[in-house]
Amino acid sequence: MLKFRLIRSDPTKLEVEITSSQLISMLPIEIQEHPVMGEIERVWLSDKKVYSVKNLDPSSVEIHLEGKHIKISDEKMLSILQTLEKFEIALYYEGKVDKYIVEKIKL
Repeated sequence: MLKFRLIRSDPTKLEVEITSSQLISMLPIEIQEHPVMGEIERVWLSDKKVYSVKNLDPSSVEIHLEGKHIKISDEKMLSILQTLEKFEIALYYEGKVDKYIVEKIKL
């Protein structure tokens, strides 16, 4: 199991260690309709690539029928995590963006 350091500085400072399973569960690559915030999109950004529902292979996309919820499969996200050492996660909503820095922890 891979481990990562998740860092956020705004609006409040946060730094936690999480596993790859926790990261995929809590911060997946997705687009969904939120009941309060409207459409939200979460992407992973490396220095070389943007990982988004909009640009990854359609065969790795899962569509859930409860409201609008489109996400990349857990297996695909795990394979992406195995290749990344440091990247950002960006959550876009209501014209705003929240960013997290993610660093792989060497065991």
